[in-house]
Amino acid sequence: MKSLSPLTFFAGLAGIAATASAQIGSYIWQISDDNGASWNSVLFAPANPVKVRLLASFSGVSGEHVAVAGGQFDGTLIATGGRVGTISNIARVSPFTFGAQSFASREFSGGSTVKIDLPTDTALPGAGNGWVTPGQLDFQGAPEGTYCSDNPAVIFTYDLNWEGNSTDISMVLNPANGRAMAIFTSALGSTLRLNPNSITIIPAHIEAPSPSSLSLLSLGILATSRRRSNQRRC
Repeated sequence: MKSLSPLTFFAGLAGIAATASAQIGSYIWQISDDNGASWNSVLFAPANPVKVRLLASFSGVSGEHVAVAGGQFDGTLIATGGRVGTISNIARVSPFTFGAQSFASREFSGGSTVKIDLPTDTALPGAGNGWVTPGQLDFQGAPEGTYCSDNPAVIFTYDLNWEGNSTDISMVLNPANGRAMAIFTSALGSTLRLNPNSITIIPAHIEAPSPSSLSLLSLGILATSRRRSNQRRC
């Protein structure tokens, strides 16, 4: 399993396309501070709430009705210099909602590390036996119009009330054999199952402003306020 920075990932897209005969899976985290109007891998000092989504993609797989079937992971958020923030509205995206499942966020290390998992799993990220499990029915079993063949496909979302600290948003995959990602290869639901070593994870990152940039911002706000005050006196 590889974890790449967003810049490294996008620079390597051409290489992935050139080796498409290999069976490769990717999980891509994205973030938005404009209610989903635009999505990014990196945001600088975003406005709250921050929306987070996970995309699953694959290459080098052929067959009838090829699509992401599902996967298993713990969501992770790690902040430097303070707390991550509050997580809410955790959900799998339809039709990746096959089988009932509820979620909770759990804090570690004073809130600088947060795990998204089953409410009953109190272990550190990746150490327990509960997993977020987005998955859809095969083509023949899915109700009409609910089979998702998007590649990449959006499979998981949540909201983050960010607390102003630089934060990495990523995941820990289930290390069990073939549980990292499953891909349908037929209408009847035949699946190719990928292990973590076949998966690339592309985290998202929120960058907090440095103290120096905050000082400059404060000076700019103060100067603007003074100009407006002088204008009112005229």
